[in-house]
Amino acid sequence: MKGEGARMLFRVLLWLVLLIPLPSLASYTKLVLAMPNFPPFTYMINGSYQGYGYEKMAQVLDEVGVPYEIKLVPSYAKALADLKNHRVDGFFLASKNAERDSVAVFSKPLMLNRWSWFVSSRYSLTPSDPRFKENARIGTVFGTNTQRWLERNAYKVTSRELNTAELIRKLKAGKIDAIFMAEMVFKQSADEQGLKHSAYQQYVQSSRGIGIYISKSYLASNKGFMSALNKKIDDLHTMGLQD
Repeated sequence: MKGEGARMLFRVLLWLVLLIPLPSLASYTKLVLAMPNFPPFTYMINGSYQGYGYEKMAQVLDEVGVPYEIKLVPSYAKALADLKNHRVDGFFLASKNAERDSVAVFSKPLMLNRWSWFVSSRYSLTPSDPRFKENARIGTVFGTNTQRWLERNAYKVTSRELNTAELIRKLKAGKIDAIFMAEMVFKQSADEQGLKHSAYQQYVQSSRGIGIYISKSYLASNKGFMSALNKKIDDLHTMGLQD
């Protein structure tokens, strides 16, 4: 009887343990993220997602354990519009701004990005010259924080393009005097377009953290997700390629 009683007690305890809800990383609902086409950070080749930013993001989300889906979009403006219209739950890689902060929460930075001027060697003024702001014909990528920064600071933006290749073609043709954008994005495209280093001068404006924006509505129904995401970013030491 004692043996039978012990076995019965074990079964009851086991049943009670199985009833206790265990914390599960998979308890988060599916996360749908927009990924702007922004090589070398984020882009697609032959149906496969590529880029430094994509690799970092995928590594972190795999560690968190959340199911996710990526949707390639042509620009950051489209990514933000889709988030506002609840078509996606977030987007990456991005830097902070007030408009994005109004509808989403920014993660800890996955890496650092240097905003730089790339001024044609044929152009005589430099960004530090007061006349540069008034006279230089400047190009940047449409829908990005670099565009907003230029316009907020009253620069003469004459070219807003969806892709960097078109900006470089305009710089080579003398249609613009300078490009303002992310350093790595420009340099990869410049090499692909055969733009010689002697054709431009680089001036670093600032260095900014770039990470993942998650919508406030997703976070409201997935408690603790942002904390888990930020912890994995810290754990993986994904601190950036350009610091």
